[in-house]
Amino acid sequence: MTARFVTPLLLTSDLAASTAFYSDVFGLRISERHDTAVIFEGGFALHDRDAVLKRIGQPYAAQGVGAVYAFEVPDLNAFWQIHGATLDTIHPPRSENGGGRVARVRDPEQHLLEIGEKP
Repeated sequence: MTARFVTPLLLTSDLAASTAFYSDVFGLRISERHDTAVIFEGGFALHDRDAVLKRIGQPYAAQGVGAVYAFEVPDLNAFWQIHGATLDTIHPPRSENGGGRVARVRDPEQHLLEIGEKP
């Protein structure tokens, strides 16, 4: 039997703030909204951390460690001019191996995000 990857689920302590961040910064559109979760078109989802922890009975310690969530934009400079000043920046846009350009930031829950453009 083969498993199929469905979607990344990010846990958040503030569902409204995280929803606004991903909607406003990345232009993601909401396809479903529930009391403790928001699912964006394409399947990316946010879940209320406390509700998930209550269901699974486990402490949450990851804070984005061990994972980077990558987004691609057509024009990184234009994206950065619009949103760069409002982001929790790890580093601004720069060239990396392979000729691509990338910036790295953190979302409101400190998850690591990579924003890049194709070379």
